Amino acid sequence: MKKRLIYIDVLKIIGALMVFFIHSRASSVWEKTDVNFIVRICYMIVTILSRSAVPLFMMITGSLLLSKNESRKEILVKRALRAFLVIIFVSLLCLIQTFIHSGQINIKGFVYDVFNLVDRRSIVFWFLYWWLSFTILLPIYQKFAKSINKDDYVYIIIICIIFNILFPLLNNILSILNINEIKFASQFTLFMVADGLFYPFMGYYIDHLAEDSKITKSTNLMLIILVSTLISVIFTARTMTGNMALKHSWYFTPIITMCIYKLVKNLFISYDNEKISNVINFFGTQTIGIYLFHVFIPDSFSVMLSNIISPVLGVYGYKVINFILKFLICAFATAALRLIKPFKKIL
Repeated sequence: MKKRLIYIDVLKIIGALMVFFIHSRASSVWEKTDVNFIVRICYMIVTILSRSAVPLFMMITGSLLLSKNESRKEILVKRALRAFLVIIFVSLLCLIQTFIHSGQINIKGFVYDVFNLVDRRSIVFWFLYWWLSFTILLPIYQKFAKSINKDDYVYIIIICIIFNILFPLLNNILSILNINEIKFASQFTLFMVADGLFYPFMGYYIDHLAEDSKITKSTNLMLIILVSTLISVIFTARTMTGNMALKHSWYFTPIITMCIYKLVKNLFISYDNEKISNVINFFGTQTIGIYLFHVFIPDSFSVMLSNIISPVLGVYGYKVINFILKFLICAFATAALRLIKPFKKIL
């Protein structure tokens, strides 16, 4: 059996923890004016970093799948079918949840959910449809990823920085100066720097083509993450509330995500502690289930936990324990399901 890459599992765990944070109420604490300023800034920093959650999963997907040489049949049966079965499985869970709450079985709703869970259920499920569409076109993407060279990938990164980072920053500065923003015609599209393609191809580039340099040293990567986060904080803190402020936290996500990916790879590429590696591998294996199942944990669980823990450890103690317990519940629930052969193939 092929040995798992420990840094990939670490990245999966980090991504899962970020997803938990984004979908928790904690991710919006920085917007509340009645919270201490320093506390708001701390929450803001974590929120900005957590924007890398799904992009990390996309990079991992690109790194692992774009490097393969598979036939269309293999990809459709092994990759696309799996993604579709996960969507059916989640839709079935939603059907069961609806039955528990209403006592009714809505078959029509189930069928519609299979085609679009996003609008009817939860925003977390949009990733499944990206995954499905990515695997359907994977035969083309695999060929394209191998056909372009390192300079081409660097060119894509530069285009991303110019149009996805610098232009939004410029427009923000223009808005501060009460000057009309610069807007491109709707026909102006750069598909390779769209999130759905940029991140998978960057995962492939970092793991299979990029060479180490001064900029990819761990200390420099940490510095880039720090500076990028601080700039995002400055722009976001300008108003500290509202959708416009929240949008600023996305500006440097491409840079932060790539740096986190490479930093974790640097730190864990040669990690050889067997016991800790086994623990990391265990949780890394469960991350798809963790990502999917956390939305099904009822709010009553958090309320019950708060009533027990908050009087003893305070609200922050409760939040930490609630966070950890939900993560562990989802991980072990996934591990239990994976003992059943059909579920092992899709989770």
